[in-house]
Amino acid sequence: MTRNERENFQRWGDELPGLSLNYFADELPAAYLRQTRKSPQHFPVLRRCEVRAKIRRGCWASAVSVAPEMIAADIYYADRAGPVHKLGWLVSQLPAAFRAGYDRDFHRHMLALAIRVRESMKDDTFVRPWCTAEEILLGIILDDYALRLRSAELEPGYYDLDDLWLEDEDYLLLYNSEIAQREDVLKALESQLFTVNLDFASWFKPFSKSHQIPGPTSERVLLRINGG
Repeated sequence: MTRNERENFQRWGDELPGLSLNYFADELPAAYLRQTRKSPQHFPVLRRCEVRAKIRRGCWASAVSVAPEMIAADIYYADRAGPVHKLGWLVSQLPAAFRAGYDRDFHRHMLALAIRVRESMKDDTFVRPWCTAEEILLGIILDDYALRLRSAELEPGYYDLDDLWLEDEDYLLLYNSEIAQREDVLKALESQLFTVNLDFASWFKPFSKSHQIPGPTSERVLLRINGG
């Protein structure tokens, strides 16, 4: 990786200032490891880990920040070229069994979730996904992050972000067409394995009544993202 590429990744990291560098460090301060009541952001990142942590945070920030733009671009081009489900980056990342349902409203709803994830990670209020659709979105972002890490010739840091933010990976069952295309199987899994919100109609339902899932992004916001 060139010096310019390294500096670009570090600049990207400033997009999500709320996320502690210690989430992305090779190792954590001994003081943190002895503590049980404080979070990583309460401790300074070890100096020997700082540069790599900044690059990793830049990789993560770029993956999180580009997701809304990519989804908005899908809608923009689909409006001009035909149905959304025949086009786009997002559809290529989603479970194929439900492709017929990925219409414009679905994309606008996913865009709202992508914006919420980005904003909550900016101010460090993101805890975990609040619905199945957001789990899927975060899984896509994590895959993109892994690609960016490889391009920077880095391994993940001390924290495994998959385990940190994706405590429940039931949504991965939706990528198995033999499961996802059979409603009886999904219902059986719900009762046997305590999975929830795997049927397509429930993807945007919150896991907890205390959570609020944003509705589809407004046309005004969509136009602003697309330069309209």
